[in-house]
Amino acid sequence: VRELVGKNDKDQWAILGSASVLQILGSGFAILFTAIFLLGVEADLETWILTSICATSFLFTPGEIFRGYYEAKVDARTITIVEFIQTIISSGLRIYAILMHQSVFWFAVCWLSEKFFTTLGFYIAYRLKQSGLSVWSFDREIFVYLLKESLPLLVSAMAIVVYQQFDKIMLKALLENSANDEIGLYSAALRVIPFVALIPQMMGKALVPSLISVKKYDQEKYQEHTQLFLDLMTWVGILLSATLCLMAPLIIFCFGKEYSEATPILQIVAWKGLFIAMSTSSGLWIVTEGVQKMAVLRNLAGCLINIGLNWMWIPKYGAIGSAWATLISFGVAAYFSHLWINPYRHLFFLQGNSLILGPTRLFRALYFLIRKK
Repeated sequence: VRELVGKNDKDQWAILGSASVLQILGSGFAILFTAIFLLGVEADLETWILTSICATSFLFTPGEIFRGYYEAKVDARTITIVEFIQTIISSGLRIYAILMHQSVFWFAVCWLSEKFFTTLGFYIAYRLKQSGLSVWSFDREIFVYLLKESLPLLVSAMAIVVYQQFDKIMLKALLENSANDEIGLYSAALRVIPFVALIPQMMGKALVPSLISVKKYDQEKYQEHTQLFLDLMTWVGILLSATLCLMAPLIIFCFGKEYSEATPILQIVAWKGLFIAMSTSSGLWIVTEGVQKMAVLRNLAGCLINIGLNWMWIPKYGAIGSAWATLISFGVAAYFSHLWINPYRHLFFLQGNSLILGPTRLFRALYFLIRKK
């Protein structure tokens, strides 16, 4: 998105074409590594089929390029329409699967359909507004540049995947008799977190292209808008987390009485929403500033702290200890680590400013916006 903003059509086509080749190669390697992993663990037929269905989704990752194109154009209308239609279709398929008591394979296909219909929707939208893919071109220099820029983010993403899933592995390893019960409670509490994460992620993707555009011609205005962007993301995260924390007893009640002990776990991990919002906004700032080479350090710090705290707290506190470990490690990765990573130290103070003075600026900005209208 950063590279597309402000470019002429010819440059955009070269970027889109080169990025699509990079995505296709990445998808191919992902599918290959998945197959090697399945062969290594000697998976059974059912696992092979389910994993193969899910791995097929890698074929549709190049479709994200279309989304990036519309983000660069700040065309939220097209993005909203495509993703709304995809949600309706995918939800309909899931409801059908539930009503007809379909097997787990059907639900894997439903998950795959999300990727397929999203890619198809963006492709149709692009063809309706543009001349097609024939104008896209491959540029070796752009390809190498995009590869170098994306590698730190890839390693960083791998670190995130590790410490987001490692807590469940450690619960299983460190608890013996009660492991399944604790994992069940922990998983139930985490199940609603993606709904809290979705709003900041959508907001970030919608707002950042305008920040990139401002950065190109007015640095002072860019700094002002950046602070407001961090203010908005931080306090949206706080409001969403507080709401989820307060509603935790009602949400867990809907799961059934057997999950009642998951309420305090959800009340803890609910505040993960704040750090997800801060991580999203800071990650977008890092990419916008072009300083993503050090991004892996913040996620590596979160990963190591997550493993260490889980190791100490799970044997004594069980799922509650893992919840606190997850929350603290997210806080380190999304905020506190920026203090000792030199390129991000300025970001640390911007985020701290948002936590303290953010509401004042947001209300003032809202007041001037209403007055202007």
